[in-house]
Amino acid sequence: DALANAGAAVVVLDIFLHTPSDDDADLARAIGDAGNVILTAALQRDGAAGLDVQRLREPVPALGARSIGTAPWMIPEAFRVDWVFMRDGAGRPTVPLVALQAYAFDEFMALLTVLRPEIAAKYSPQRSDLGAVRLERMVEDLRREFSTDRALRETMLVRTKSGGTALRALVAMYAEAATSEANRLYMNFYGPPRTIRTIPYQDALASGFAAGELAGKAVFVGYSATRQPGQQDDYPTVYSTNGFNLSGVELCATAFANLLHGSSLRAPPFAIRVLLVLLWGLLLAAAFSRFSVAAGAGIGIAAAAGYLLVASFVFRSTSVWLPIVVPGMQVVATGVLSLRVKQLVERAKLSAGTTEEAALALTG
Repeated sequence: DALANAGAAVVVLDIFLHTPSDDDADLARAIGDAGNVILTAALQRDGAAGLDVQRLREPVPALGARSIGTAPWMIPEAFRVDWVFMRDGAGRPTVPLVALQAYAFDEFMALLTVLRPEIAAKYSPQRSDLGAVRLERMVEDLRREFSTDRALRETMLVRTKSGGTALRALVAMYAEAATSEANRLYMNFYGPPRTIRTIPYQDALASGFAAGELAGKAVFVGYSATRQPGQQDDYPTVYSTNGFNLSGVELCATAFANLLHGSSLRAPPFAIRVLLVLLWGLLLAAAFSRFSVAAGAGIGIAAAAGYLLVASFVFRSTSVWLPIVVPGMQVVATGVLSLRVKQLVERAKLSAGTTEEAALALTG
């Protein structure tokens, strides 16, 4: 109730609510009254030995029915796969994408009604009253529409260039869902634990929220302790220090923010990466072949430093992750190979000169 009164745009409960309790009736009423709550479904693995069967354990029906949607949230391997769509036969959307659809719902439906009224007519214009068509099902349907309708993708992308941040991000994600790249995203962490603003439960209950503090914001509710000796829902990241890791709810909020701002780390398409490595190799080969090994090494090191600066700039400005390790290895490998080849050439020349001198001596 307090979050709804504070004007939160979307509320995600990253808490497994699949066990009935005496407070379910009150919580269900609050969820229904808010009209903007998304619940998290627990992902369980079952199956006999050698089989990996994933099963969703939905929240208590009384709670799930009053929410606008439920979706799974599984911490992705290497913080990449499975955090936009699940890699299963159904391709179910995860919490961050469902939350983004809820966050941009009104703008999206307004534009869809203008461009494709026959598609918009399938859904309620009110986010809080989706009825039988749950929010997660809406996302699945829209993904299929965007995947099969190229004109819809292109038109929506053009029309959202001047739209709000959330609308642009949502349409871009649906457009990318037509390709395999939609799921090939790396999380872009913003800093150590609690870099994303965290409000303790006790503070919220004791003093509430200041006017406008949560207005129009997406709020993720879950367990995030300052000390984690017994917490199981914490995960190591590049910012982990002294065992203090990011909690699952902050990772979920990070994924949502990545989608919202288009700041997920991305690698260039495979063809671009291959072309970049080939061109870099040709440049190094030309440098080492035209100059001495020492001069070639100097040019290679200078070129590598320049490439590293460019890659760093691209990473900071566009979140694109250019190859670093392979180009570095190419400098070393090309230098060693060039040195070996030149040694063999010099040895061959020396051998040919010695043979020629011996022949002259014999004929003289």
